[in-house]
Amino acid sequence: MRRLVIFLMVVANLFAACNGTASHYLPAIVGDQGKLINISMEFKNGSGDVFVSIYPEIGLSTQESVKTALAYTFEYEGVNEGCDVFIKAHTEDRGHLDGPSGGAAFAIMSMSVLEEKPVREDAMITGSMDENGYIGAVGGLYEKAKIAKESGLDYFITPRQSLYDRVMLRMVSEDKEMVVIEVENISQAREFLLERNEIEIEKSSPLVEEINTDLEAYEGERVFGNVTRKTMELLEGQIEEIDQELYEEEMLGEYYSKLIGNQQMLLDKGYEFSAANSAFLAYAEAGTVANYNSLDLPDLETDVEQCIENFRMQKITEDNFEWVGGEELRLGWAKMKIDDVKEMNSSLREDRFYAFYEGKYAEAWFMIANMLLADSPETGKEVDENSLKGISEQYLSLARGSSISNVDMLRHLKNAENLHSEGKYVGAIIDSVYVIRMTNSSENVAEMDDWILDLELEEFKNTQRDSFWSNVYASHASFLVEEGNKEEAYRLYSFAQGLEEAHDEMLGAFEIKEENETKEDCLMCGVVGAVLAVILIFATLLSIRLIFWR
Repeated sequence: MRRLVIFLMVVANLFAACNGTASHYLPAIVGDQGKLINISMEFKNGSGDVFVSIYPEIGLSTQESVKTALAYTFEYEGVNEGCDVFIKAHTEDRGHLDGPSGGAAFAIMSMSVLEEKPVREDAMITGSMDENGYIGAVGGLYEKAKIAKESGLDYFITPRQSLYDRVMLRMVSEDKEMVVIEVENISQAREFLLERNEIEIEKSSPLVEEINTDLEAYEGERVFGNVTRKTMELLEGQIEEIDQELYEEEMLGEYYSKLIGNQQMLLDKGYEFSAANSAFLAYAEAGTVANYNSLDLPDLETDVEQCIENFRMQKITEDNFEWVGGEELRLGWAKMKIDDVKEMNSSLREDRFYAFYEGKYAEAWFMIANMLLADSPETGKEVDENSLKGISEQYLSLARGSSISNVDMLRHLKNAENLHSEGKYVGAIIDSVYVIRMTNSSENVAEMDDWILDLELEEFKNTQRDSFWSNVYASHASFLVEEGNKEEAYRLYSFAQGLEEAHDEMLGAFEIKEENETKEDCLMCGVVGAVLAVILIFATLLSIRLIFWR
């Protein structure tokens, strides 16, 4: 009889656990602005199904984060999975909500239902979550923190932050009206949000992306090492300018030691572009942190604009045209970026920080263009870039006809159009190829089985390449394969293949232009020769006539 009573009590508790509701505001990015969305979660007895609202449409990434959060919570709470869960987003938007950043919040809400403890209303959490309860990095922290502060919240809970995010959020919370707390796992978040306990977490250095230190060395051609080393030197120069107090307070010594160590490892193993890209991104970040107390945006804008205006391209030859195209591209990106910065609202200090950061990107692109100028070959026959106009028009037409679905592709297309209108056809072709190949390969890889993807990647890996940029981007694609990011590697390999084909087309057009010039020169020689012959005959006849009359 006692066993039956205990059994009935357990069953009653399980059914009670599968009945209840919780609601909480989640920060989201809508367009380029932060927005709070009220999410409700309801548990009912059932067969373990999860239902999400149709409007707004909730994307696959968010749905996966819900499943991960619920699986972790059921195991954590010791509850069976015979609960149906209903999730609804209460918003007037009829758009599309996606991304993993709600994972931590979904876990806290489900714990709130099962433990019958309300989530504290003066705080908000953002962060992805894995099956072990670790909270991972997400994007848009500044925008989310800003809307949290504007909504009057006292606490904003985040995963471990990057250096950029940490300094930005430091500005948002400088007046102490809102406290930003970094947590590493759901247990820490639960203590604060459900138990209302103060949590003491030892401060650590900003988050550095983990890289597999055992990755295989790159087997392809290494052509970008000098540019990589110069970019790393630029980064180190910016680091030296960071305020020492800020440097020590945010534990940047450990941060940069690990970051530069990763870059050096990549360089040593032949992933030269991957190392350079890391140093490039860190340069913009370090340069902004170094100007934390001043953020003189007008001076930065003027300096970059003057640098772009005074940049003088070298003569374009058969041997250096790819380098020149790289210079054209980066100057185009720098110009577009600095134009965007000038249009930004920088009334708040944290807004100026963001604008300054974007301006440092423009500055860094200019500096990379300078490096390419310094390292470009001085050999080869001089060619006329105008001979590429027809090829540029063809590629630009294909790029315009691509199924462009994101802002990044639109910017590359805009840059290609700008460069084409300025007669910088090599750069225009490269950015058009980027739009075409990245867009088309995204569609292809989405429908590809894993085993087919592996075969395609192996074929790309073994492809022979002759062009400079094709080799550069293929090395980065190989790094992405090593890191397990196969879909992005496929897209980048496809881009590299497109660059190889475009390289051959451009080189062929240059040769045709030189042949035409030779034919024109020969024709001109014939015309001049004929004229000289007529003049000689006329002079001879005239001299005979003078002799006769004498």
